Amino acid sequence: MSIAAPATNPASDLSLKLPATIGAAGEVVQNSTTAGTLEMGSPFRPAFSAYCSATYDIAADTYVSALNQTEVFDTDNAYNTSTSIFTVPANMGGAYQVNGGVSVDDINDGTYCAIALYVDGAAHDPGGYFQLSYSPTADRVVTANLSTCIKLTAGQTVQLKVRHNSTGTQASENYCNYFSMFRLGGVAT
Repeated sequence: MSIAAPATNPASDLSLKLPATIGAAGEVVQNSTTAGTLEMGSPFRPAFSAYCSATYDIAADTYVSALNQTEVFDTDNAYNTSTSIFTVPANMGGAYQVNGGVSVDDINDGTYCAIALYVDGAAHDPGGYFQLSYSPTADRVVTANLSTCIKLTAGQTVQLKVRHNSTGTQASENYCNYFSMFRLGGVAT
């Protein structure tokens, strides 16, 4: 079907209506992967948000998985609450917005908490995906945050890791840790 502009200015507004069986709530008309074709879709899927609901241990001087065990939502079941790993679903590669925060409880004066972005089990490269936050005094909760955009392909995995250089094993701080991602619609892949 094609739609052409009217030859003259119509007396009333024209409207385009899709059949009731086309699309679902929240979807938009978007370009298809087939040139010259439109389709219904959700350009910001997949998306998820999760947070830490149970304290976990963080050993000194080593990156450990930042555990965010409770989902707020997960549009495509792509986030695993057992491992805190996001896996890009089939046909959903593209640019992604990544947001995260980690908190370490009771670290020493002058020591730090760090967050790192890992893709496919390795520290993401190029650099710039590590953030640090220093403790100004002893026995403080210290939080490091990360917000960035990355390009991913189907099947790749993403997780956050946390590290501190204080003495001994420290605990995470419940409800101060979070991890969320969504695909950026309209970004060419």
